[in-house]
Amino acid sequence: MDYEFLRDATGQVLVKFSMGHEAIGHWLNDEVKGDLARVAGRG
Repeated sequence: MDYEFLRDATGQVLVKFSMGHEAIGHWLNDEVKGDLARVAGRG
């Protein structure tokens, strides 16, 4: 699984995943949006 973390023009962190793993990228980009508490399971 290849992935890349990027920043958009507003400074928001985005993640891009390789083919077959795009769903994880969409979840991170749309639902998490840099909220580290959600990633850690506290949000």
